[in-house]
Amino acid sequence: MSAIPESEERLSRAEVESALKGLSPADWGRAASIATAFCGGLTGWTPDDLLQEALCSLLDETRIWRPGLHTLVVLKTAMRSIASNARKHNDAS
Repeated sequence: MSAIPESEERLSRAEVESALKGLSPADWGRAASIATAFCGGLTGWTPDDLLQEALCSLLDETRIWRPGLHTLVVLKTAMRSIASNARKHNDAS
């Protein structure tokens, strides 16, 4: 449990979809580049897998998207977390 109380405020699925639809082709390219960077050293993952997993977890509200955060920041944070968890899982296996 964190010492800092977390707000329950989050974007709805419709708001997440809207934010993702608002990304430009250049933003999608940046997201793909970020995914490529985080996939370095991951066994069994491609950058597309990582980006897709981040998108799915945001859309199904497994991961919380707080209001006011930029879309690429949210995607980067989600991908970093997923990649970190995958590395821990690979190390434990």
